[in-house]
Amino acid sequence: MIRWTPILLVLVAACSPGFDEPWEILDQRLIGITADPPEFVFPVPPEALAAMESGRTPEGPPLVLSALPALPVQLSLLIVGPDGAPGPFEYEASGCVLDGADCRQDLPIVKLATGGADSSLLVLDIELPPDLVVASLENEIGGGVFGAAIWVKGEIKGEGWEAPFLKAVLVTPDFVGDRAANANPRISRLLEGEREKETPVQTDQEGVVVFARDQEYRLLPDIPEEDRETFTVITFDTDFSALVAGTDPAELLASAQLEEITEQLSVRFFANCGNFSASSKTEEPNPVFETAEEAEAKTLSVRWTSPADPEECKLWFVVDDGRAGAGWFEIAVRVD
Repeated sequence: MIRWTPILLVLVAACSPGFDEPWEILDQRLIGITADPPEFVFPVPPEALAAMESGRTPEGPPLVLSALPALPVQLSLLIVGPDGAPGPFEYEASGCVLDGADCRQDLPIVKLATGGADSSLLVLDIELPPDLVVASLENEIGGGVFGAAIWVKGEIKGEGWEAPFLKAVLVTPDFVGDRAANANPRISRLLEGEREKETPVQTDQEGVVVFARDQEYRLLPDIPEEDRETFTVITFDTDFSALVAGTDPAELLASAQLEEITEQLSVRFFANCGNFSASSKTEEPNPVFETAEEAEAKTLSVRWTSPADPEECKLWFVVDDGRAGAGWFEIAVRVD
């Protein structure tokens, strides 16, 4: 049995030398991208739903792709540097169908945004046009029956640095009749302390967290439980070679089944002072290297060691749900 669930890639990088650790901000970097919404859900014709329930092959196209509208999306890009704002930069972004990491030249490539800015938070209001959405669905295995990722490919360029990026927005058929579109996960606050003894990190009147010099702190991003969403994926009894050979989407529908799974989140850590014990943590189980007990004991916590000298800096925590949803949390730090 094959489970269909999208494999997503978000590439955020800066082509600048000297990064000793993935979490260490030594130069301008793009460290997070959110799409709001991260997913669009569209209705499935009744004959396609009936085929799934009865195991029969529906007559005609299983999905009505021509009825899809343009999709409005707000992209937010978090750009940070060792001393705060990144300085002036230029940006551009296009929507396309990917072939590997590049846009396919024989399918629609749509310029979505271009311009300049100098803020740490770049917000772009874009629209994904219907022809790009349809092309993305038709290019996927099953001809869009299992949804698709609409890709936004772009680049940010500043003086002496650049950051290419890819961001997916999902388009998913609703086979359950009332499927809720994915929402971005949130980090509501930061906790400090040993496991099961964590307390909220306190800020002073200026909103700054004060830490002692040369001390280790265990920090835990606090994510609302409702942000670990349960969603439906399609499973079907066939082998991968049949999909590659171009099995008729209607035939796939006749053998499809639905399964509910819950998101497993990951968090990446960034700082322009001190030292993190890890660059990321994930709730995803690793059946090769983890025992069941080790998997159960995992948390999204990280240990941060403050610098030995007084300093003012920032820490960033970027959460990802593995299906195009993301968010982040930032704290200003003063080390005394």
